[in-house]
Amino acid sequence: MRILLVEPNYKNKYPPMGLMKISTYHKGRGDEVTFYKGGYGFSGILWKAL
Repeated sequence: MRILLVEPNYKNKYPPMGLMKISTYHKGRGDEVTFYKGGYGFSGILWKAL
């Protein structure tokens, strides 16, 4: 399954800890995880879960 994790659009040095935990869980299941920082530029991609 392809998973898209959207990080809030604010200035920060590291990704939020919650998104990192979700990413680790899904990568452990063999899912493809993609991070995106803020905005709506991912609308042209077909995703099964947002």
